Amino acid sequence: MFECRTCTIRAIRAIAGDAIPARRLALTPRWAERRKASTVATSASPSSGGEPYLNAAQLRHEARQKVDQAGSLVRRHTTKDDPANEKWLAAKEEKRLATTSDRHIRKELEWLKDPAKLADHVHYTLRCEEPEKALELCRTASKDMQCVVSWNHVVDWHMKQGRIKDALNVYNEMKKRAQFPDGFTYTLLLRGLVGVQDKHKKQVVPPEHVSRAVSIYHSMKSPTSRIPPTIIHTNAALKVCAFGRDMDGLWSIASSLPEVGPGAADHITYSIILNALRYEILGAERDDRQPQHVDKNVQEGRKVWMDVVQKWRSGQVKLDEELVCAMGRLLLLSHRILDHDDVLNLVQQTMQIERLIPPVDSEGRNIGHVPRIAAAQDDSVDDPISSATPEEEDGFTETPAGRAFKAVKPLPKDPRNPARPALLQYVRPGADTLNVILDCCSQMRIPKTAAAYWDLFTSETYGVKPDLHNFHAHLRLLMKNRSSGRAAEIVKTDLPKAGILAPMNLTFRLAMDACVRDWKNPHVMQSATKIVDAMESMLADVDVVTLNKYLGLALNSDSGPAVVAAVNRLDSLIQNLRSRVNYGPTISVTRSFDVREKQEILAFFRIVIGAIDTVLNRGLVPRKDYVHWHARRALLHRFVDGATKSVEKSAHKLEADGLRPAGSRGFRGARKMELRDDDGEGMRPQRGERWKRNTASADVALLSFRRGEGGADRKQNERTVKRPFQDSPADFGM
Repeated sequence: MFECRTCTIRAIRAIAGDAIPARRLALTPRWAERRKASTVATSASPSSGGEPYLNAAQLRHEARQKVDQAGSLVRRHTTKDDPANEKWLAAKEEKRLATTSDRHIRKELEWLKDPAKLADHVHYTLRCEEPEKALELCRTASKDMQCVVSWNHVVDWHMKQGRIKDALNVYNEMKKRAQFPDGFTYTLLLRGLVGVQDKHKKQVVPPEHVSRAVSIYHSMKSPTSRIPPTIIHTNAALKVCAFGRDMDGLWSIASSLPEVGPGAADHITYSIILNALRYEILGAERDDRQPQHVDKNVQEGRKVWMDVVQKWRSGQVKLDEELVCAMGRLLLLSHRILDHDDVLNLVQQTMQIERLIPPVDSEGRNIGHVPRIAAAQDDSVDDPISSATPEEEDGFTETPAGRAFKAVKPLPKDPRNPARPALLQYVRPGADTLNVILDCCSQMRIPKTAAAYWDLFTSETYGVKPDLHNFHAHLRLLMKNRSSGRAAEIVKTDLPKAGILAPMNLTFRLAMDACVRDWKNPHVMQSATKIVDAMESMLADVDVVTLNKYLGLALNSDSGPAVVAAVNRLDSLIQNLRSRVNYGPTISVTRSFDVREKQEILAFFRIVIGAIDTVLNRGLVPRKDYVHWHARRALLHRFVDGATKSVEKSAHKLEADGLRPAGSRGFRGARKMELRDDDGEGMRPQRGERWKRNTASADVALLSFRRGEGGADRKQNERTVKRPFQDSPADFGM
């Protein structure tokens, strides 16, 4: 086939030529090493350059030095250029991400050609906590369509999150992109500047937010404004000024309102103004409130109410319960009994409910029992009891505003004004009205009238369903009147009948305060026991403060059976309290709250031990039952000693973690809590020497056990001394 050997080798090389670069020929290891050494030596030999001969080791060393020099040079230049490189890389990465995000947003907008669909998608994106993406959707879509609603969603989301500055920035950017704000945009801005306000605890709006709201409102009133302000915008701006206590800004806005027409004031406007006058008074501390300033705001409120009544009679303004209660609460802040009495006139005027008590200036009305409030503080202020004269010492003169709450009749028919109503639309009372009536009767010390109004409002005629705040106001009034039986009846019967199955701890504290005030009543312990029974059935965790008051009420009596019955009634509750100390409360809020509650329970147990000592020291039980009472006392004392160490250890751990038990109180705090009003003011009644004598032994016993005096000796005596009495058949468990 081949003519010679050379042709054969050439053909073999042609066939195996593709495999030679990919893989070396399999040679023997010895030949490969020998060939490699020969190649290196040959390549490095100075055949013609005149350089000295270098062996393999010297060549490797020289190559390593060259690599190190090059590496140091590269590192030196890299270190010098690191910030620039990082900035360049970050910009490149940001550009890549922005390009990717823009591509995704443009892809989404291809399917969102309808502004309504875009607004729904932006709203969904904000609910998914992606405000940046929602803003980019609005920015990109603004190039091709009007999407004001989508921008409004972004502004509203930032306002609800409390990001006022970000919302205003979005509002300004919206205008720059030719997306002109509509009326709803301004409503969202003004409402958002108010913030989230609780019904019973208002927050003060910062001054910068107030000034911003006023500037936005005045910009809407400018001739070049695209959106003129409506009454909705006016009410929102007034609310910002009211919560910011800026009366100058409020009156500047209110004075610019037209008397009639679309922008005229409505019932919400007047409610905001009256509440603003009240907030300004409440902004100062109770002791720092000047009577002249209070009287000035009350007189301003009377003038506003005269305007309200005039427009109500002409059919321009409708009345609601919120407006009536706003005026009533403003009158209750006054120190004059005439202003308090006008609350009943206000209810009669607006709800057509006749007064259930004669007026203050009538002959059949006795006000001698009403305490003097302002006369003792300021000589320049008249006596509230003798304030029925036309002209008073502080310069107050009877004005038409003083007759603002007289009963009114509808205006006669006018053919030129067919919208004038022939009959007045009276307000239907509710729970807020009942609360104002109860507060008014409480300040004027007329509990029987309050009970009559309560029965009238809750009857089938009006059908008012009292809420928990109404019951609290009623219990406060009963506490002042020392009506322990009625308080127990409310807690036991009226609360479940009204559908309130889970009342607060404050409910039972107020009811027990009524019993403490009525301590001279021979049946007071029966009423107090009913309150404890109701608390045990309604609350998962009984209130320790209420139990302290219950036990203190029993110690105040000279009846040994009453003290014994109280301690025996607390037996089952003590079992539950021991479980709370061992395992924690049913609903655990924080660690510090749990530790504080355990400390209060242990302080109550020490009071129970002191009560048992009082029973034994004063001989309020038969001598044969001493063994039983000593055993119960020892059992409870051992538990208190063991639990105190554990609770103190938990308290120290909290202090080490920087979580000191907030509001933690020891024994003295529990004793003060027992004799303290829930409003923070001292309400300890004059119980005479008997109260001090009955509680002295309990205090001494508690202090002795707190100091550790006689604890070990008494335990030793209980173990060694033989008791001559037999054990009582009563249950020893506690």
